[in-house]
Amino acid sequence: MKNLAFTFAFLIFGIFAKAGVTDSLINLKGYYVIRFDKAEIIDMYAQKVKKLSGSQYQLVIDLESDAFFIPLEIANKRVLKSDSLFAELNNPKLTNKDTVIYLPTAKYIEEYLTFLMGKKADLSNEICLFRDLNSTYPYFCLKGSDKYLFKCIYIEGFANGFDLMNTAKSRAKIGLDVDVVNKKTSVIKVMFLTSVSSYDPFVKNEILIPWYPYITDTLSH
Repeated sequence: MKNLAFTFAFLIFGIFAKAGVTDSLINLKGYYVIRFDKAEIIDMYAQKVKKLSGSQYQLVIDLESDAFFIPLEIANKRVLKSDSLFAELNNPKLTNKDTVIYLPTAKYIEEYLTFLMGKKADLSNEICLFRDLNSTYPYFCLKGSDKYLFKCIYIEGFANGFDLMNTAKSRAKIGLDVDVVNKKTSVIKVMFLTSVSSYDPFVKNEILIPWYPYITDTLSH
């Protein structure tokens, strides 16, 4: 996984307090997406077939993937038009942004939040949930595009918001690469998803079509 892939940045104003943590948690709705190269996934299953049949096969150790969050609503405000989802899935914008969203995908995210809050943060339950999302839920393909496969989970939850000075020292404290943020802004808006109230891995959207190994595509190589 690419480290940058665990953050999704986008432009939005008027949600954060001027300093520190906001007085209340921020409502957050959107899609957590893991995007894979379709050819690699097909080959992985083809190698499994060869192994089961006793044929010579190659061991697939790691798959290239990008993970990102596509917000639909923040603080009860719609931030993504329904007809923009296709573009966001095909070509997510992960650089040069004013606002960054962190998802609880690993223990180091908890450490970043602890630093910003000034007290111990516990995201153990959320981290376990996100680890399961990658391994246990179905693939989707994108209607009209044959390059990628996706795991796409609709999530509703709450986030803590912070203002962070856009300096090398501040960014380093939360592992934020300089290319992710807008270099011209003096303050970065940072959000941490800290509570998941509901999620649905079986996304119902007309542009996302369930993809089944051994059935949807031929695995012959």
